[in-house]
Amino acid sequence: MKILHVIQSVSIGGASRAMIVLAKALLQYKQIQQSVISLLPAQALGINLAHKAGLVDIIESPTPEQSEEAVRQADLIQVHFWNNPDIYRFLTLDLPPSRILIWCHISGVQLPHIISKSLIDFADILVATSPYTVEKLHEIKELEKYFQKNQVQSIYSVTDWERIQGLKKISHHTFNVGYIGTTTPTKMHPNYIQICAGIQIPNLKFIVCGNEQGFSTLKKQADKLKIREKFDFRGYVEDIKSVLGILDVFGYPLCPNNYSTAELVLQEAMLAGIPPVIFPYGGAQKTVIHQETGLIVDSEQGYQRAIEFLYHHPEERERLGNNAQKYAQENFNPDKLAQKFVDLYQELCNYPKIEHQLYTQKKLSGAEIFIQSLGHQGEHFKQSLHSENLEELLLSDRKIATSSPVVCHPKAGGIYHYQEFYPDDSFLQFWAGLTRQNQGDNIKAISLFTRAIELGFSHWRIYWYLLQVAEKVNNQTLVNQCVNQLKQQEKLHSEIHRLIESYSKSSG
Repeated sequence: MKILHVIQSVSIGGASRAMIVLAKALLQYKQIQQSVISLLPAQALGINLAHKAGLVDIIESPTPEQSEEAVRQADLIQVHFWNNPDIYRFLTLDLPPSRILIWCHISGVQLPHIISKSLIDFADILVATSPYTVEKLHEIKELEKYFQKNQVQSIYSVTDWERIQGLKKISHHTFNVGYIGTTTPTKMHPNYIQICAGIQIPNLKFIVCGNEQGFSTLKKQADKLKIREKFDFRGYVEDIKSVLGILDVFGYPLCPNNYSTAELVLQEAMLAGIPPVIFPYGGAQKTVIHQETGLIVDSEQGYQRAIEFLYHHPEERERLGNNAQKYAQENFNPDKLAQKFVDLYQELCNYPKIEHQLYTQKKLSGAEIFIQSLGHQGEHFKQSLHSENLEELLLSDRKIATSSPVVCHPKAGGIYHYQEFYPDDSFLQFWAGLTRQNQGDNIKAISLFTRAIELGFSHWRIYWYLLQVAEKVNNQTLVNQCVNQLKQQEKLHSEIHRLIESYSKSSG
């Protein structure tokens, strides 16, 4: 049985690690041969991990022809999914008949990482990495039929137990609360530093590990609150035993609209016997059982009091930690993961290979592909693209402008990611301009709006937005150009028309 894994990039990220853990656990099944398509160049550390797991056949940055040939030779395609333009470009290739299993490494219910109806339709079977996803998808009435056909299932992604093998508790003189993972507001709670500042414990230390992208902001916030000495910012740490061995609590406060699922790092902390404290947001809440394997809190104050409680009650800390370890060993077992997938593979291989088509339209623009990726939650983008109603256009533009950090993220399936991937799409430039304007980045907004106009964005409202940012940077020449463009329009929103008249008088 030949399994072809398809992933955006073989890396050290959570989805790639989950794929590698599965591949490693599948080595015991001699009838299974595995290969990988890494749509982007693989990271050196990722390749090293993959090779250790027996994944040595890795095709990097394939041409469409190479992808199609790899699909043709495989018995089954396992797509490791989260919203990104690379995966969607692969899914829209003219692929030969195949059997396709999609394993979703996001919760699938928070923008921009949506499990859409078209994605489920496309797959022979779609597998979530957390029961949280299945529960949320069950709430969408139009998806009910897929559950009746057993087309949507759930199998936890799990961590590699070797990462904590031989872990020993290390003596320390501070009360250590650890955080390992993404350090930007796309996943970490935006008030992380302020929350930590409100925890009243003597000799307290916060150990923060992960990508350093958010470190500059976090350090500035800690300096402003005069608590910098309480933080130990370590950056990315591959040897997590060195961190887990000195933690008393795993504090993992994620933002409300996060896309978390099984959360490998949360599993690692639990396997290490460290009690977690989390918020009830995203799939992470299904990895922890409140008051049995950790604490789930519903407010910033609740989080602070929970950390304080665990400090003052070491026996409860030990009980929760022991329970967490036993629960993780039982439920996040790589061998059990492999057996579940082998059963699924065998079931799928009884299906005939068929042609798969993601969209009915043959040729979609970058903006249209982005909208399609957002499923039922992309309506405001669709209105901004297609509506002829002015009020509707302005309202949808406003909603886009105030998009959350994760929807704007340059590398996580958001507006900027698609805008970079499709640099000649006028609407993606326009939407990026709206968000930059809302963020106060007026120079960038001018550049994006100007580029959108160059690419053919024709609706007059772009000049209204461009006028506003031009005025903010005192670019009177650009203000006058926008005013002249707007005065040529016959039908303007009454409020905008009044303001244009005032601009005309002041510039005259």
